[in-house]
Parts: sequence; structure tokens; C-alpha cells
Amino acid sequence: IKIKEVKDMPEICRFRGIIISINWNDHNPPHFRATYSDYEVSVDILNLEVRDGKFSNLQLKMLLGWAAFHQIELLENWELARENKTLFKIEPLR
Repeated sequence: IKIKEVKDMPEICRFRGIIISINWNDHNPPHFRATYSDYEVSVDILNLEVRDGKFSNLQLKMLLGWAAFHQIELLENWELARENKTLFKIEPLR
């Protein structure tokens, strides 16, 4: 499924109330953003560490586990975003 290039931060995945997005042409290092309720976090894709923000513990564990499983796809989407190309959806945590 392709995501339309409408928003600044296209949603690439959604599961259990967590919304994951990558900003168009964002600064290095490669990272994605995730929101859950009133929480927001930025996660480094290469080392899977929180860059800034905070999440509740359970959601953070789920998010980082999902990110580890989809790290290559996250990096591919990061590169597409840097080139202002259409991003693709990544399978949610089931």
C-alpha cells in the first residue's frame, strides 16, 4: 500500500494506539516519530534508541520490539522520505 504525499509526516504504521511516521526530508540521523495518546517519541533507526520525548513503558517496549523487527524497512522508508518519494506501509504489530 502506498501512502499519498499529502502530509508532512506520512503515517507508515499504526497498531495498538501507536502511530508511526517519518518526516519528509528530515535531518540525520535516520529516525522515526511515534505518538501514543499524549506521548510522543523520536527513535533512532540505526541503534533503536529514543532520541527525545517519552512513552509509557509498555508502549515503548512494543514500539522498540516492532522497530527491531522492521529496521530494514524503516531505513528504506527513511531514504525514500529523504528523496521526497512515496513511502510504503509497514506491517503492524499483531
